[in-house]
Amino acid sequence: SGKMNDDGDQVQLEVKRQLTDANEQTQRRLNDCDVRLSTLGNQVAKLAETSSSQLSHIQRAQKESQQQSTVQTLTLNQEAVQTRMKDIQSQIAGLSSQISE
Repeated sequence: SGKMNDDGDQVQLEVKRQLTDANEQTQRRLNDCDVRLSTLGNQVAKLAETSSSQLSHIQRAQKESQQQSTVQTLTLNQEAVQTRMKDIQSQIAGLSSQISE
């Protein structure tokens, strides 16, 4: 029966060894996953930062373009007013020359 005991011990040792191996492999995989997760987390944070900064660039550009179009509109209005004033001045000149005749 000593042989049976030895066999039982061998089986137990083998099972223990396999469990330990499996455990270590699982631990290694978990560590890999942790590293990957943290890398992904950093990438997501960088992307969010980039997106946010791009968004503020876009908003700034929109604001500038609105200001530019406002300036253009004001310039056009000013030109129209000046043209109108010239018309009025020449009409006044025409009227005053008629009066003085």
